[in-house]
Amino acid sequence: MGIMRHPIRLVLAAILAAGPSVPGLAAPTVTVILTVGKSTYLPGQPVQLTVTLANPTAQEATVELATSQVYDVLIFRGQQVIWRWSEGKAFLQVISRVTLRPGEARPYDVVWDQRDDQGRQVPAGDYTAQARIRTREPLLTNQIPFRIGTPAGRPAEPVIVARPIERSGASFGEVVVNGRVVLRVREPAGGLSAAARAEIIARRLRLMFQRGLRPQELEVATVGGQAAVVWRDQLLVTADANHARLNQTPPITLARLWRTQLISALSP
Repeated sequence: MGIMRHPIRLVLAAILAAGPSVPGLAAPTVTVILTVGKSTYLPGQPVQLTVTLANPTAQEATVELATSQVYDVLIFRGQQVIWRWSEGKAFLQVISRVTLRPGEARPYDVVWDQRDDQGRQVPAGDYTAQARIRTREPLLTNQIPFRIGTPAGRPAEPVIVARPIERSGASFGEVVVNGRVVLRVREPAGGLSAAARAEIIARRLRLMFQRGLRPQELEVATVGGQAAVVWRDQLLVTADANHARLNQTPPITLARLWRTQLISALSP
C-alpha cells in the first residue's frame, strides 16, 4: 500500500509535526494526530476520540513533558472550551519523557460523555475537538469539527477506526468499520508504521463518507501502476505487491477483496 497523492490534504490539518525548534521535544520530528470516531453523534452517545503520538522517522524520538501528563483533549462550542479530559485528574509535577521507536504510533483513547465540565448534558449542535501534547510549550492539533444531532436527509455515519495490533512479535494496523475488520496493514512504508498507515486509511474513509460516499461507488482501479481501491478520483488504499504476497494472492484480487469487505461493512 502506498500514499500516492496529497497525503497532507487527505489527513486534513489534524496533523502537526513538531520540529527540533519546539522546546521540550527532541529531534527527530514527531507527529500528533487527533481523530474523532465519526462526524455526527446522537445526543447522549459517547464521543470516541483518539490522540496518536507518532514517530514517522527512521530514528528514535523522545518527547519531554512538563509533568506526568502526556496529552489533553479539549471540546469547544464556538470559541468556548466546555470540556477538558484532564479536568479533575491529578498528575505528578515532575518532568517525564515518552520515547517512540522508529515508525511507532502510540494511541491514547478518550471518550467524552457529552457532558460539560459542570456535568451538564450539552445541547445538539456543532462542536470541535483539539488535542494537546503537554510539552513545556504544548503542541496543538487543529480543531476537528463534529456534530451532535441527526443530520436531516443523511443516513447514520459508520464508525470507522484504526487500531494498532501487537501479535506474536509482529506489529500491524487494522481498519475497523462498524466493529468489523475490513483490512490489515502489515508493513511500514514511507517512514510510517503499519499502525500509522492504517490510521491514514481510516481517516480517508471517514472523509469520503462525509463527502457523500455510497459504498457501491468504491471501485478497483490502477493508480501509479498498482491495484488500488478508489472513490471517484480519490485514493483510499493501494494493494501493493508486499501485501499481496503476505496474503498469498495477486494485488488485483486483494484490492477486490478489500473493496468487497468495505462495501459489506459500510452498507446498512
